[in-house]
Amino acid sequence: MNKKHIHNFIEKAYREEKFTNKEIINLLKLDNEESQELFKVADFIRKKYVGNDIHLRGLIEFSNICERNCRYCGLRRDNKKLSRYRLMPEEIVNYAEKCEKLGYRTVVLQSGEDSFYTARIISDIVREIKQRTNLATALCIGERKRE
Repeated sequence: MNKKHIHNFIEKAYREEKFTNKEIINLLKLDNEESQELFKVADFIRKKYVGNDIHLRGLIEFSNICERNCRYCGLRRDNKKLSRYRLMPEEIVNYAEKCEKLGYRTVVLQSGEDSFYTARIISDIVREIKQRTNLATALCIGERKRE
């Protein structure tokens, strides 16, 4: 990639404009020397929004039941050595409240792909956490249908 293209990417990043998929792919292809200036821009933007503070996230692993059998994963369906568990929605919300009391600002709800937790149940849990706390909430619950 030539210097002009790199400069254009850097200027676009400073303006905080969104990159197209093609631009992102090109950015990922930058060599180490070319990417250093882009890293400086990214660091500048990070400092602008979050400063140099470290932000910890509370992690609630609410189920280790998984219907998939991914060979790399310890939660996989055929792992018979694992003692399985599943937290109920109210327990999950209570743990989120404890996370907030401990000073976390974000909570990550994580599980295997457990169909017990329907989209409705998950949305109810997140809604309840939002009503009872000021936590940002992230999900790591495997693949789900778009709806």
